[in-house]
Parts: sequence; structure tokens; C-alpha cells
Amino acid sequence: MELKILYVHGYGSRGSSTGKAIEKQVEQEFDAARMLYNHYYDEIISGRQIKEVIGRIEADCREFAPHIVIGSSFGGFLATLIPGCVRILVNPCLRPSDHIRSISPDMSEADSEKLQAMEHAFSTRACDGLATWGLFSLCDELFGGSGYSELYKSVYGTERLRMMDSPHRISKAAIRDSLMPVIRLEAARLG
Repeated sequence: MELKILYVHGYGSRGSSTGKAIEKQVEQEFDAARMLYNHYYDEIISGRQIKEVIGRIEADCREFAPHIVIGSSFGGFLATLIPGCVRILVNPCLRPSDHIRSISPDMSEADSEKLQAMEHAFSTRACDGLATWGLFSLCDELFGGSGYSELYKSVYGTERLRMMDSPHRISKAAIRDSLMPVIRLEAARLG
């Protein structure tokens, strides 16, 4: 079986450097594996734009048919909204409305409320029968402390929660020591 992984980057990132680092590790460990990491957004100032980004990710999922979606930071939040595949959330921003005013000051109040409604929808994905992993930094400089790990626990429990020694942007060592073991587990489960 060819393992297919989709990577969804975080806000303010094009995802290429992290995506390439993950792809390199995956290719070293798996004979048959492909990764897709597209540039989905630069900035988001409206709920409509968020829905467009989600639509592009869903289109990639239909075309590429990934087994695993890895989402980092805001990409981790977006990954929670994608059904039908294993999700690995890396330092996910599970409540982007907490930060949206600082990164998108032009977002309207109505769009901020739409974003908050999307935040509440992610908890329903806990019941779709597929694994949702959470990898959190011990000292996330962007979201503070262990970031949104407590919120993750309240939705998904602790079985697939992992803490890692890495800054917010996942380091090559954390890719090797924290992310790759999860990918290996899921690849073995997928057969």
C-alpha cells in the first residue's frame, strides 16, 4: 500500500520547509509513500475565506485521498474539520478566535462569530471513529505553555496525546522523535 499524507500548514507559513522536512523523514522510512503540501492561504480576514480554504483542502482530499492529514497550528484547526482520515494535529490552534484579532485585525465581528461556530464544530469529529492525534510542545512560545493540550484532552481524551520538546514550529528532532512514531503506528494500522 502506498501511504498518502496531506500536510496543512499554519498561519503565516507556506508549509514548504516543514512539509519538506516531514516528507524527507517519511521517504526515508517508507518505500511507498507520497506527500502533498499545497499553499492554502497567506492571510485570512473573513469567514468566507476560511470556508474557501477548507473547500480547497477538501478538494485535495478527494483528489489525493490521503490516509493521514497532518495539520500544524491553524492548519491543525483546519484538519479537525476534515472527515474521513486519520488526523495528526501538531501544536494546533484549536481556538483561532482567541488570536484572530492580532493576526487579522480587519476581520468583521460577524466573521469572528462564524469562526467561533466552526470552533465548536470540531468537537463532533471526536466521534467519527478515526484517530485524531495531538502533538503539543512542552513550551509553546506562541500559545503559551502546552498550548491547547487541555482543550484537546477535553474533546479527544489522553490516549493519543503526546507532548514533545520542540518550539511551536516543529523541529526536525521532534519530527523524528514525536511525529514519525505516530505516522508509523497509523501506517501499520492501515496495513
